[in-house]
Amino acid sequence: MYARFLCIYKFHSGQLCSGPNLARRRGGPQAGCRSGRCFGVSTIPAVGSIADVVKDYRGGDAIASGEAFDPSPENIDARTKVIEYEGLKIALLPKKNRGSRVSMAMTLHYGNEEWLGGKTVAAGILGPMLMAGTKTMDRQVLQERMDAMGVSISSGGGGGRGRCSRGGGGGSRAGQLSFSIDAKRENLVKGIYLPGDVLRDPAFPEDEFEQMKLRTVSRMTSMQTDPAALAGDKLGRAISPYPSSDPRFVPATAESIEMVEQLTLEQVIGIYKEQLSTSIGEISIVGDFDPDEAVTAIKEILKDWKSDVPFRSIDREALQNVTGSKENIVTPEKANAVFLAGLTFAMTETDEPATALQIGNFILGGGTLSSRLGDRIRQKEGLSYGVTSSVSIPSRGHDARFTINAITNPGNMDAVEKAAFEELKRFITDGPTEKELVDAQKAYLEAQKVGRTGDSAIAGQLLSNLHLGRTFQFTAERERQVKALTTAAIKDAFKKYIDPEKLTVLRAGDLKTTDAK
Repeated sequence: MYARFLCIYKFHSGQLCSGPNLARRRGGPQAGCRSGRCFGVSTIPAVGSIADVVKDYRGGDAIASGEAFDPSPENIDARTKVIEYEGLKIALLPKKNRGSRVSMAMTLHYGNEEWLGGKTVAAGILGPMLMAGTKTMDRQVLQERMDAMGVSISSGGGGGRGRCSRGGGGGSRAGQLSFSIDAKRENLVKGIYLPGDVLRDPAFPEDEFEQMKLRTVSRMTSMQTDPAALAGDKLGRAISPYPSSDPRFVPATAESIEMVEQLTLEQVIGIYKEQLSTSIGEISIVGDFDPDEAVTAIKEILKDWKSDVPFRSIDREALQNVTGSKENIVTPEKANAVFLAGLTFAMTETDEPATALQIGNFILGGGTLSSRLGDRIRQKEGLSYGVTSSVSIPSRGHDARFTINAITNPGNMDAVEKAAFEELKRFITDGPTEKELVDAQKAYLEAQKVGRTGDSAIAGQLLSNLHLGRTFQFTAERERQVKALTTAAIKDAFKKYIDPEKLTVLRAGDLKTTDAK
C-alpha cells in the first residue's frame, strides 16, 4: 500500500525544492527524488473511510462574515453619523464585520495651563490608576470581567511634557485622558459600562499607587545611563525650553525621578475630582454594533459630569531665533551610541508646505524600505544599525520638528555625523528625483488606504477629526495635494524650513571625549 507525501530535496545547485512523491510504508527515497538527497521523509499510515473519520465531528460556531467596505474618505464620511451630547461629540460608523467585532475610542479633555502647571506627573499616572480598580472591583476582578466578556479595554493619556522622542515627536498633549474598547457586537454595551465604572467610581488603591511609583522610578533610573534616553531628553529641553511651572516643561531624568518620588496619591485624586469631566470630549465607534443601544449606554455612564475648571488646549509654539549647537553625552561601557539632531520651526499641518515636507522626509529618511539616509549610512557604508529622519507637524500649535536619529558603534560617530549632514545638504540643494517622488507618492497613498482598513485606526482618526472640527474630507484633500506634489515644491520647502546650521546635535555613547568637535 502506498501513501502520498511531500518530499523536500536539493538539486545539485543547492536550491531547495519540493515535490510530491510516493514512498513505501517502510520509507526510503523513490524515483521522484532524483538526487537521492531526500531528507524529512515521513510515513503516513493509510486510513479507512473518510466518513468514518469525520462521523463524530461537530464544527464550532459559524463566524459572521463581513461586508466589502470601501475605505475611501468619501465613503467613510457618507457612512458616519455625528451626534452631540452635553459636551461630547460622538461619531458612529456601523458596518458588518467578520466575527461581529467593533472598536470604540474615547478622549476626555480637561484642565488648562494654569491648573496643570506642576502637575504633569500626577496627570500622567491618572489613567493607569483609574484602571487599577473601582470601589466594587479590584484590578483582578476587573480583568476577569473583561476576559469573561471577551472585551479588551485600555487607557492612555499623558502629562504633556515636551519630551522629544527618538523619532522626534513632540511628546504627549497635556490634559487628555483616552480609553479604547474592542469587543464583539453582543458585548459592546456591557463593555461600555466597565469604563463607565472605572471613570465614575474609581478606588485609587494606595498599594497600586506605590507599586506604580516604584516601577516608574526603576524604569527612569535605568534610563540615566541610556544614550537614547539622555539624548532625547536633552534635545527636548533644547528645543522646548518651557519653565518648570509649565505643563510643557521637559525635566532631566534625575528631576523626573525626584518628581515621581515626591508624588502623592492625593495629587492624583485632586486632578480627578477637580478637573476631569465630560465637558469636552469625543467618542467614536466603528464596526458591528447597534447605534441606539451604544449611545444610550454612553449617555448613562457619562451624564451630569461637570467640572468648574475650564478646559483650554495647551499647545506648543516653535522656539524662535535658534542657533545650532553640538554636545557629547558620555555613557561609559555602552555598546551602542546614538546620533540625534533636531530643530523646531513654526508650522501647523494645515499650512501649505506641510505636505511637501512630510513626503520629502519620507524620501530623505522616513521610508521603511529605502531612503537617502538609510541607503548611504546603513546600506552603502555600514555605519549604522538603523537611521531615520522625522518631520512632526502638529494639528494645533506651531511647534513643528525635524530630527535625524541613528544608532551606531561609538567609533563610527564622526563618520555617521558627516554622512548625515552631507545627505541632508545634498537633499536641500538638489531636491528629490522624479522617480523618488513617484515612488514616495505611491507608498504614502497606499499606506493611507491600508491604514483605513482597520476599525481601530478609523476610530482614532474620527476621534481626531471631531476634536479638530474636521471630516475625512481633510484626508481626501491631503491625498490630492500629495498627488500634485512636484520635486521643486519639496526642494523649496526643505530649503526654507530645514536649516542644517540650526540643528541641535547630540552624540551619546561611550565616546572618547566630552568635548564636541
